[in-house]
Amino acid sequence: MPTAQLSLFEQFRADDPSLGDDGVVVAICEEILREAGATPPVDVELLVSLCGIVDVEYGRQLWSGMLFQRDGRLVARIREDDGLERRRFTVLHEGGHTFLPGFRRARQHRCKGPKTLEEHLCDLAAAELLLPRNEFVLDAARSDAGLAGVEQLAERYIASHQATAVRLVTLSTEPVMLLVLRYGNKPSERGKDVACLPKLRLAWSVRQGTWPYPLPHKSVSRESPIARAWEHEVVDEIANVDELLSHPQGPVLVSARRYGDSVLAMVRPLRFH
Repeated sequence: MPTAQLSLFEQFRADDPSLGDDGVVVAICEEILREAGATPPVDVELLVSLCGIVDVEYGRQLWSGMLFQRDGRLVARIREDDGLERRRFTVLHEGGHTFLPGFRRARQHRCKGPKTLEEHLCDLAAAELLLPRNEFVLDAARSDAGLAGVEQLAERYIASHQATAVRLVTLSTEPVMLLVLRYGNKPSERGKDVACLPKLRLAWSVRQGTWPYPLPHKSVSRESPIARAWEHEVVDEIANVDELLSHPQGPVLVSARRYGDSVLAMVRPLRFH
């Protein structure tokens, strides 16, 4: 690994100025994985030790993760109440902070809120290290279609279904869309005196290929296959999700499952049927 006083991010950028921010993070993670000789499921504490984190602690706290110095040594503290898969991602997210300029000057916290560029890069680092792309792409090609395949991959890599589904979409060479829905109110309904019943709404989405724009906070009808998935039905069928899109797409392949407080729906064109 580079040893100069510049941050890893600055060193890798200097070595190859053509790399964008994401490309720099990917290159750093590839080198860490090579140095560790890592194979799935990766040893997350070993990987962050190569980032200079000497100890990983687990305890009760507000933040998912926190990176700080104790007696001049880097320590990551992870929320123990989170599930194993989320804790593994968070450990590697904290490792990602060590790549970036100035990370030692202030404590770093991982929590909910608007995603900054720094948080995006740390999430990317966590995905690259937890779900190494070379192995993941090969395993994905051998796995089942839809969320059945996501579940197989999540078990192999000890990763959450959500993180695995996002990784599958972002590394796909074919058109695919992930829709994540949760119960809630539209922003315009929050804080009003008149109570508005929460509905199953689109929280966020990730797309690969050309798709109509998914409409944030749009709710689904009771007849939707996604609504049936909320009731714990396993959905793998030809269906229509146009009510969530800016303009009609028509029939598509829909694979939908409920995981905790969310429904994940993977959507593919009919030509993959």
